[in-house]
Amino acid sequence: MTTLVATDLDEVKRLHEEFIVANRTGDTAWCRAHMAPGDEAIILFNTNGSAYHGVEHWCSLWDYYRDHIKGDRRTGGKPPLFESVEPHYTVVGDAAWVVYRLRMVAKLDDVPVPEQARGTEIYQRLNGVWTMVHAHFSIGESGGPMGGR
Repeated sequence: MTTLVATDLDEVKRLHEEFIVANRTGDTAWCRAHMAPGDEAIILFNTNGSAYHGVEHWCSLWDYYRDHIKGDRRTGGKPPLFESVEPHYTVVGDAAWVVYRLRMVAKLDDVPVPEQARGTEIYQRLNGVWTMVHAHFSIGESGGPMGGR
């Protein structure tokens, strides 16, 4: 088992922050550089309810979204806003995960996207490099059952 050092946490934080920017801009080069390659190496669940098998399948989604997701009046005509809210980071040996709320201000083909979502990213150190091996996104507002927040 690998011993946790500060640089592991720093690296996972950096990757998460870069992923949020890549998500906003549709940067498929980031995905190809930082997601596990191959059709079965990574499965991602998107807010649209679909499962994406492999980095290329995910990139095809971002290729579509890049032309169809735009900012709206709340972004002042600027690109869409995707922002990580209250991320929590955990690193254990060669595995790491990030859980957070995702705030989105955008339109998909002129229809506003839900503003609140939840995200989980899973990273694994493969051959000495932190690599995304899973992500799961779901629509969700703040709140929940009694006692939740």
